[in-house]
Amino acid sequence: MKIYAVTAQLSAAFRMTAIIFTLLIFTMLVPAPAVHAAFEESSVGARISALAGVSAGLSGGADSLAANPAQLSALSRPEVAAGYSRLHAGLSDVSEIARASLTFGYPVGNFTFGAGYDTLSLSGIYNETT
Repeated sequence: MKIYAVTAQLSAAFRMTAIIFTLLIFTMLVPAPAVHAAFEESSVGARISALAGVSAGLSGGADSLAANPAQLSALSRPEVAAGYSRLHAGLSDVSEIARASLTFGYPVGNFTFGAGYDTLSLSGIYNETT
């Protein structure tokens, strides 16, 4: 009688473990939808935008401050970069989504100081500044 009770408990535990394992495998195999902002534009500067946001191959510049600050160490002289772009031009509701940036890099000995200003705006309705 006791052997049957222990076997029933193990069987229930095994079933619960199998269910949890199956759900875990299922959630890992089902692709999750990509979640991102509809107008997310992370590349600042013409060089990074021309490379579709990939800045790893660039040799540095003030415009790399937002994408990869470590590239500022390649600066040999002070540099200023400014940029302005209209995103998603020609929308049917005539809204203007714009991005403007100003970055500055200044090497001092073994260090480089950098500062930047970046704004994303939608026709005076929405403004995001970093």
